[in-house]
Amino acid sequence: MSRSCCGGREELNGFALSAEGNDAEIIRRGVEFVGRNPSGCAVLLDFDGTLAHVVDHPDDAAALPESVEAIVRLIPLVGRVALVSGRPVADLRSRIEVDGLLYSGLYGLEHAIGAGEIGVDPKAAAWIPEVAMVTEAAIEWAASADAELDGIVIEGKGLSVTLHYRMTADHALAHEVVADWARGEAARTGMRVIFGKLNVELVPPIDSDKGSAADELIAGMDSCLYIGDDCGDLPAFDAIRRWGRDSLVLAVQSSELPADVGEKADAIIGGPQGVARLLGQVAESLD
Repeated sequence: MSRSCCGGREELNGFALSAEGNDAEIIRRGVEFVGRNPSGCAVLLDFDGTLAHVVDHPDDAAALPESVEAIVRLIPLVGRVALVSGRPVADLRSRIEVDGLLYSGLYGLEHAIGAGEIGVDPKAAAWIPEVAMVTEAAIEWAASADAELDGIVIEGKGLSVTLHYRMTADHALAHEVVADWARGEAARTGMRVIFGKLNVELVPPIDSDKGSAADELIAGMDSCLYIGDDCGDLPAFDAIRRWGRDSLVLAVQSSELPADVGEKADAIIGGPQGVARLLGQVAESLD
C-alpha cells in the first residue's frame, strides 16, 4: 500500500527499506556524479525528512550534525548548495546557518544567501494580511475541534499556514477533516492547498513552488543533485528533468515516503542518515 500526493490515506508505502548495500551503491553513484564536474554542479536539498528526521512537532526538527558539517565542506567545492523548503528562510537559518548557503523558503516565495537579507516575492507579500486571518481561523477551528482530533498543531509561517495532524490518534480521520477544512478555506480565500506528510498547507495562489525555485537555482549550472522526500518536491523533480542537463534525483526513504516521490526519483536513499553519509563522502572525495 502507498500514500499518494493527491491527499489520499496516510499508510505505509510499498518501497523496501534501503539496505546498507543499496545505500553504498547510491553513494558511489552520487560521488561519481558530482565529481564529474563539481564546479558546475548544484546540490539542492530539502530539509524535513532529508537533512532532519521528521518529528512530531515542527519546532523540534534538527538537521543531523554530519549533514551540516558536510554542507560546510561542500560550499566551496561545488557550484552551489541550497536548501529548498516549505519552511520560512528565518526558520531554516535558525536550524542551519552557513556562510554561502543559499536558502529558498516557503516554496520559493522567500530567498537569501547566508546571513544576508531575506527577499520576498512581492506578489506573496500582498497576501500576508489574508494569511494571518486564515492562520487565526485555523487556530480557532483546531481549538474547537472534536476530542478525537486532539493533537492538531497549527504552524503559522507568515506567508502560509500548515495544519499538522501527526499527533492525532487517528491519522486517516484527521486527514479527511483537516483536508475538508483547508479546501473550504481555499475556496473562500483563493489560496492553494498543498498536501504533505501528515499535514495540509494553505499558501497564496502564486505561481511558485519547489519547481520554480529549482529553475532559479540551477540556472547557469551544468548538473544538479536534488534530494527530497515529500510531495512538495515533485515539482522540483519535474523542473530538473525538463531542464534536460545531467541530474541525479534522490528520494529519501521512510515509512511515509509517498509512492509518487519514490517512483519519480532515480533512486531511494536510506533516510537522513544515508543523506548525511552521501554528502560527507562527496565532500571527502572533493577535498
